[in-house]
Amino acid sequence: MGRGYDFNTLQTDFSSGKSVAAILMGIMASDGNLEWDAPVTRYWPEFGKNGKDWIKVVDVMQHEGGLPFLSQNLDFSCLTTERIKANCMVEILEKESVMN
Repeated sequence: MGRGYDFNTLQTDFSSGKSVAAILMGIMASDGNLEWDAPVTRYWPEFGKNGKDWIKVVDVMQHEGGLPFLSQNLDFSCLTTERIKANCMVEILEKESVMN
């Protein structure tokens, strides 16, 4: 019935990182290092470009920040280890505009 499940088996994880991020954000908030109602720009000033300066941390966490998708196609080269370390996705998100 198949070869079984081992360390070579490919696995989809979809949005599993969101729960880890939410837990970490909760810990930061309970430790006083994050305010839910603060603008994202308090922690990431460059995020405020192109009309995103009003978006609060809570908006991002509730998927209500007006960024339902990227306006450009994502080049999968941005997902290599080197490009992740070079903040490729950060640059893309900073350039995005809020959708009306």
